Amino acid sequence: MEELTLLHTKLDKLLKKHAAMKAEKEGLEEELRKQKTELEKLNKKVTNLEGQLATAKTAEALTGKEDKTAVRKELDVLIGDIDKLLASLDD
Repeated sequence: MEELTLLHTKLDKLLKKHAAMKAEKEGLEEELRKQKTELEKLNKKVTNLEGQLATAKTAEALTGKEDKTAVRKELDVLIGDIDKLLASLDD
């Protein structure tokens, strides 16, 4: 009879421990979901900011006095290349 009581006590402890671990697991899974959502938001924000930075750099390059002539020359070369390609398509 004493062994049965001891087994019952151990079983109760194991069941309580199992319930506590299950609750902890569920809490950790919820935290993981929240962190994944936050990570997705931050990745979108980084992508957006990278795009804004690229736009700002392009605008700065186009309006900067030092680089303005270099950009203009580069655009002239590109336009010339496009004109050549268009002319070759007409042939």
